[in-house]
Amino acid sequence: MILVLGTAMWGWTIDHNQAFALADRFYALGGRWFDTASNYPINKNPVHFGLAAHWLGEWVVSRDVADAHVLIKVGALRNDGSAVCDLGPNALRAQFDAARRLFGATLRVFSLHWDNRADPAVIAATMGVLREVAAAGCGIGLSGIAYPHIHAKILGELAQGCWIQIKHNVLSDASFRHYAAFHGHARFLAYSVNAGGLKLGTSYGQGSSAQLRGVAMGTDLSCFEAMLRSWQDEELLPATFNELGLAFAGLNPQIAGVLIGPSRISQLEESSAFLRRLDHILQDPGLRQRLERGFSVLNQRR
Repeated sequence: MILVLGTAMWGWTIDHNQAFALADRFYALGGRWFDTASNYPINKNPVHFGLAAHWLGEWVVSRDVADAHVLIKVGALRNDGSAVCDLGPNALRAQFDAARRLFGATLRVFSLHWDNRADPAVIAATMGVLREVAAAGCGIGLSGIAYPHIHAKILGELAQGCWIQIKHNVLSDASFRHYAAFHGHARFLAYSVNAGGLKLGTSYGQGSSAQLRGVAMGTDLSCFEAMLRSWQDEELLPATFNELGLAFAGLNPQIAGVLIGPSRISQLEESSAFLRRLDHILQDPGLRQRLERGFSVLNQRR
């Protein structure tokens, strides 16, 4: 699976130096995929609108990393968590030009963010711009789409290979099911695999990602703790809630990669190391069966 470094917290809980240190370590570990959005960070401070993307562009240029692959989501007009967007053709063309200026040849995927429209005619105009983007040699993507079946129908053959970002973790796979029209065609990238920063058996520090995002930190995770304890005899199997989420995504053959947003290098290294372990797990029939059985039992208990 592809490991993608997210930038949603850059400029929020992660300062400029921390962001560059994370990107440097990610690249040193072999990571080449980076995700951002034109409105990150979503910290409700309009002064910070687009800051994360500009930091990422600055990092790409300062490190001269020609082999980086940047995915950018565009359309949002605010960074306050609302879905206020401009997905009109002129706005999207301007955003594409801006992204190419910022990232140059490292721009790999140009993606729409938060489309709640249901009118096929206006969606078709937007999809026309995505066709122009694809013709220019750039990948296209979708994230936060209310009526994906309409987009899939209009995209037609371009739905093949479209990059779709989905919120996907052991608590819910509803987002994957929501994009049923793209199943078998798209490249899915799972984000929030740790359910927004949930942890097992630990307290949350002030300003933690889970706290800032309004995640239900009181969620009962005892069933997951029990499952992890049952695997303690096998060091390759998941040992943390984050690793559990990565494994859950890895078992879905339609998920091409996972998007992580670590705030510390240790978190980044844990995810990177576990994905290497996951390759061994999925290739070992016995370990894979044990992993699948664990999730099956978990679903029956919940």
